[in-house]
Amino acid sequence: PSPPDTTAWRTPGFNDSTWVTGAAPFYYDTDTNPAAAYTGNTRLSDMQNSYASVFLRQKFVVTNLASLAALTLSAINDDGFIAWINGTEVASHNPPAAPLAFNSVASAAATEPPSYQDYALPDLAGYLKAGTNVLAVQVFNVNLTSSDFVFDAELIPTFKETTPPVIINVSPEP
Repeated sequence: PSPPDTTAWRTPGFNDSTWVTGAAPFYYDTDTNPAAAYTGNTRLSDMQNSYASVFLRQKFVVTNLASLAALTLSAINDDGFIAWINGTEVASHNPPAAPLAFNSVASAAATEPPSYQDYALPDLAGYLKAGTNVLAVQVFNVNLTSSDFVFDAELIPTFKETTPPVIINVSPEP
């Protein structure tokens, strides 16, 4: 996605203005059972037998870095992914062996049906900054002929407690 530096697309300064855009979730499903079919905003009807991974980027703004205690990535995925914030790897599921390439595949198939999983992200000080940040994700199918693919995610902040406790009652009384 960013030759010759294959990691540049993961950083905030990368120009993605020529990339095709779409809204999550990203999916395809060839299952003939309508109850099992994925639905969502961006159907990748050309993925099966054509490409095994998808590159996604989403900018987000942190207005008060000092107020954040933690971040959780909640994601549904079939079959694998690696997520970076500002170029630092923060979470993965069934990642392929290194080195990563545009045609890498997941190391294993996801358990069917996939469900949302929470990934506690590492210490924020190493990669998160006040202002504009970028979440970059490479999502992998297990092989080119897989019958399905899905990815959706959100970042969930945990804020620091800033209100001191208030004593309402003391028992027994002094």
